[in-house]
Parts: sequence; C-alpha cells; structure tokens
Amino acid sequence: WTINGIVVSSEAVLQDTLQEKGNYIIGLEATNEFGCTNSSFQQLNIKAPQLDIALSNLRVVSKGDFTGFVISITNKGSLMPDYIDLDVDLGDFSVTERVEAVIYPESTNNYALGVSLSENQLRGISRICLDANAVSGNYIEENTNNNRACINLENAFRVMKIYPNPAKDIVTVPLILPENGNVIISIEHSDGKQDRSVSYPLETGYNEVRVERGNIKAGIYFLRIRYEGFDVVKKVVFK
Repeated sequence: WTINGIVVSSEAVLQDTLQEKGNYIIGLEATNEFGCTNSSFQQLNIKAPQLDIALSNLRVVSKGDFTGFVISITNKGSLMPDYIDLDVDLGDFSVTERVEAVIYPESTNNYALGVSLSENQLRGISRICLDANAVSGNYIEENTNNNRACINLENAFRVMKIYPNPAKDIVTVPLILPENGNVIISIEHSDGKQDRSVSYPLETGYNEVRVERGNIKAGIYFLRIRYEGFDVVKKVVFK
C-alpha cells in the first residue's frame, strides 16, 4: 500500500490514520506467486468534520384529495446527520417531523413530508415554511443561513376539489396556476384507456375549467390534469 507514493503497509488490509485534511492518492500493488503484478490507485479527499444541511425547492404535490409537500435536502458538509428535525410552520400552528433518511455528503434527497392538508385545512393558509435542525453526534451546525425554505401557496399549482361529483353532463375543475400556460385535461377509463384530451390556455391565478362528459357511458372515470410537468388525477362519477 502507498499513500502519495510512500509505502505505508504490506498487509492485506490497509489501516492508517490520516492526520491532515487534503487530497491523498491511495495505491495498491499486488503480486501473485508467478510474479504477475497489478496496481490500482484511488483519490481520497479528507475534509474537516462539518455539519451543513441546506433546504431548497419546497413544492406542492397532489395526494388524492389532499395536498402534500416535497423538499430537497442537500448535505453540503462532510458529516452525515443522525437525523434532521423539520419544523413545519403552517401559520396558526406548526408541527415537527423527523427525517432519518441517509443523506451522504455532497448529495441531495427529495423528501416527501408526512404532513398533508385537505382543501378545508388549506383555506386561510397563504404561506408554508420549513426550518431544519440537523444533529450529528456532538457536532453543531454553524451555517444555518440555508436551513429555511418557504412556498407561497397562491403561487403554486393546485387542483382543488372538482364539482359536482357525481355529475350528469359537466364537471368543473377549480385550479390555481403560478404562471400563464396550457393545462391538458384527459378523461380516462378505469383501465387507463384515454377517451379524449383537451388543452386549455389559462392565466395566472384561479381558474375554473368546465369539462363536458361527451358521449361516454355512465360510470367511474378519471380526470388527468397536466401542467408544466405536474400530473394530477381526480376521480369523477358520471350518472
């Protein structure tokens, strides 16, 4: 075994303590009984122990009749946190959710919060914020400037409860768009077969789209609503 070109061991397993941070080249040269030799080298970057967690890109996702949230958690330090407590500020009240997922240094995990809200619970809430408190042994996170992420619900894509449901001829789809864009709404059968798909050019803010039943028979169908990478499915019953 070599470290930066200096031979440090001839044992099968290398056990060595690196005292200084920096880049090291770890080399292994092996020779068999016939004198054939092969070697391998790998770079190792040693950093000072640092706990640094960053939150970003808090976004809204549909969970059936509920609204859920996904947050990107990045480990910018050299230590893996034992756990991360996320304080979820919902305005009039807050909850704390513990994240125990493994997040390796220099990697990002997209974490789906266990917190989900119904349409009634969302009313009156205009903004949701998350604060992260990371714990790793006795180490304390010093850089907490990036431990907070917020989202304004008025500026998020949301599909609310459709009505009437059951419906006879027309069902209304209320939704909120953060920007002008095309919303594609498809009617699908329970087996996934698509009946038809219509594109609606809509403006920023609150919109109501009236979807006609057409010639389909009475029964259970699904409305698939697509917008800028979002894909929301709502069940509808036509009488």
